[in-house]
Amino acid sequence: MHTSRIAEAPVDMKMRSWVYTKLLEIELFVKEVISVKPIWLPPEIDNRHLRSLNASLVDSYCFRIEGMFAHGMHTLFDYKNPYVRLFLTACRNLTKQEVFMQWVMTAGISIREAAYQLISQIQQLAKGNFFRSKLFAHDNWADVSYAKAKDYVDTLFDRCSRYAVVRLDLSYKSDKKHLIDIEQAKLHLDSFLHAKGRERPKIFAKLAGYVWRMDFGIDAGFHFHLLLFFKNAYGVRGAYYGNEFGIYWRDFITKGIGRFENCNAREYRYNGIGEVNRSDIDKREILQSKVLRYLFKGTQRIPVRQGQRKFRSWGTGEL
Repeated sequence: MHTSRIAEAPVDMKMRSWVYTKLLEIELFVKEVISVKPIWLPPEIDNRHLRSLNASLVDSYCFRIEGMFAHGMHTLFDYKNPYVRLFLTACRNLTKQEVFMQWVMTAGISIREAAYQLISQIQQLAKGNFFRSKLFAHDNWADVSYAKAKDYVDTLFDRCSRYAVVRLDLSYKSDKKHLIDIEQAKLHLDSFLHAKGRERPKIFAKLAGYVWRMDFGIDAGFHFHLLLFFKNAYGVRGAYYGNEFGIYWRDFITKGIGRFENCNAREYRYNGIGEVNRSDIDKREILQSKVLRYLFKGTQRIPVRQGQRKFRSWGTGEL
């Protein structure tokens, strides 16, 4: 059994948590900027109405932009995220300064003008083939991964005609999530999925398969979405199984700093969990097109460093 190495948050862990949060803020900002109409207007276009609208939009971004700059940001934010890479490239193209107000003062421009320049640079770079190819690669990865997971679930139903399907979310308490880095979260999951010893719930014997996906968010931190398949089990047992596995995660794997959400214990938005029979084509379709697909939704990127070894953010049980 893996023992949690979490005690109190060291300085570097607090910094890492801060960096993770900034990465998401930058990604969300760049996505928003790319989605709006181009705000840059060439000097020869004299349209006061358009310039007024653009100025209002840029002003709403100024405070956010200032908070994204940081000393050493080109090293701190050096992660495998095309939106963050785009932001850093735009900043590098415009200034050598890593503090927003230093750039403004050094360049002798207004805060609004600096924001104009940065947003315009981001929008122009977003049209380039390099950025587009990175986005395509991610979208293609999500589709390919979903197709593989779907084949896995089909194989489970080829082998057994009835499952209790459980949707379980595993995460960390809000006052402890900043203690968890990507490596610690994966260690917890590995210990959870490959449980051994006396603390291992007896219901593991009924677990026929699973699909997991790692995710990250500003509010939730690192967390996992799981689909668990219990062979020849009735749907009414789903809530019980989910609760037992959730307690095991919370009390034994994370030593009390974890939390869980058992989707089977409430009315889930998609009627694709609980008891699912091989012959129930409609429910199996909902399971795969809605419940399973949710695991591969277009979420923010897992914060993985440039140059870090290949990191797997989802997986299945063995067949």
